Amino acid sequence: MTPEQLTHLLQTALEAGIKQCDALGQPISETQRQVLRQVATSRLLVGLSNPTAPEPTSNPLAALTPDQQQSLFDYIAACDAAGENWKTQLLNDWLYNRNSGAVQFIRDRFGADWLQQVQSQHLAAYIDIPSAQLQVGDRIELANRLWEWVPSEGAELEWHPGTVIRLFEITAAGNPLLSSTIRMDNGWEFDLHGLYDWNRPNWRWPQHRDINASS
Repeated sequence: MTPEQLTHLLQTALEAGIKQCDALGQPISETQRQVLRQVATSRLLVGLSNPTAPEPTSNPLAALTPDQQQSLFDYIAACDAAGENWKTQLLNDWLYNRNSGAVQFIRDRFGADWLQQVQSQHLAAYIDIPSAQLQVGDRIELANRLWEWVPSEGAELEWHPGTVIRLFEITAAGNPLLSSTIRMDNGWEFDLHGLYDWNRPNWRWPQHRDINASS
């Protein structure tokens, strides 16, 4: 199969997946569609250019200088404080050709393939991830987009309080991901898979802490 045929096959599969999400009543935004297409195409092109290359085993952050590492860690901390996924924010900058400030070097020197290699365990080797302090009994807030469709534009995003009642791990693509069961105040329970990966934008620390709650 030629590279052109492989690319066409990949794009067809992606479009089929997007249509399936629509059919299930869980559509994804146009920005998310563009990110999926860009990342998938990037991964395919890298594989075609070096098909025998093994999966990276070293920490991709080792390729950064100390100053670059610190810039990235500061950026991640700022995204985390805002309840945003740092990878998604960078990819959105690239899609819309926006400058990413102190972390623009990631786009200029490393690219999307390097970005996708960075996982939570790589970051944990260098820094203490603030959200890793989450423990059973902690109070957090969940975004209503977890159980209903909230458009990306003009969204009526709401946050609802709940309590962490369980922490556990799942494995995705060979990587262990910390997950949690959250019990909402109304009695509903939700499993959040990939707490610090794909689900990080869907929860946050309470914006109005109970002053009588234990710290």
